[in-house]
Amino acid sequence: MDSRNLKFLHRTALLHLFAALPFFAFFQIGKISPFRGANPFSEDPYDAVGSLAIQLVLFVEILSYARSLRILDAPGRAAIARLVLRGGFLVLVSISATLITDALAEALDPRPQSFGGNPYLQVSFS
Repeated sequence: MDSRNLKFLHRTALLHLFAALPFFAFFQIGKISPFRGANPFSEDPYDAVGSLAIQLVLFVEILSYARSLRILDAPGRAAIARLVLRGGFLVLVSISATLITDALAEALDPRPQSFGGNPYLQVSFS
């Protein structure tokens, strides 16, 4: 592989890592106290998909990024570039599976809207 492709592979791995980190942060923040009651995704089976996916995403993407750094240092190891690409694909599939599962949770178990969330609520001040 030439150096331009190696740099592109490294930037792609870094982009996937930057996608995985906020995914992990938002998923973990949704489990703490103020957000837990309003989170329809904190119940099984929806939580199981997200929990497994976030662990998989973080591990795989850190590994893929480390591999992309290793390729930059030793371009003769370009054969592991497929592993970096597969890791990025797995990250995107895991994030998509979690989002689809969360959308399914929202459709099957909608939470009641808050007072400010219902635009059709009539308020009388008399």
